[in-house]
Amino acid sequence: MAAHRLPPEVEFLVVGSSPSDRVRALGDEPGVTVTGFVEDPRDYLERADVVVTPMRHGAGMQNKVLEAMALARPVVTTSLAREGIDAVDDEHLVVADGAGAFADETTELLDSRADRRRLGANARDLVTSKYTWSRVGQNLREAVAGVLERPT
Repeated sequence: MAAHRLPPEVEFLVVGSSPSDRVRALGDEPGVTVTGFVEDPRDYLERADVVVTPMRHGAGMQNKVLEAMALARPVVTTSLAREGIDAVDDEHLVVADGAGAFADETTELLDSRADRRRLGANARDLVTSKYTWSRVGQNLREAVAGVLERPT
């Protein structure tokens, strides 16, 4: 796999609490900033051309994916981080598993303003149609009612 170098005009921000030593060391690379914890990640999401969520294990990333999508940001994510989100690959976001694929997909999006706009608009539409608090609450109420109506 070829190493991917950031073009000089690209700034890669790693935003999130408690970065590992390995992640913190990335801040020594040209064009890479590791912020650690930030009070409000929206400031970073709103200015991102592409949001990457390379989750390989664990949980909790789905909310970050939905936050970025709600802000009409194009997202490159892993299959694991997309779990539970009713999004279609290359329509609402881009799914890439493996470092090479992840870098390739991110680079392709950085090279295509039209694809970024299309994905961002589709992502926002999906979130506003399926993931608002009122819609999620309605789905939960329906699920609970279905369980309660089952004969015991």
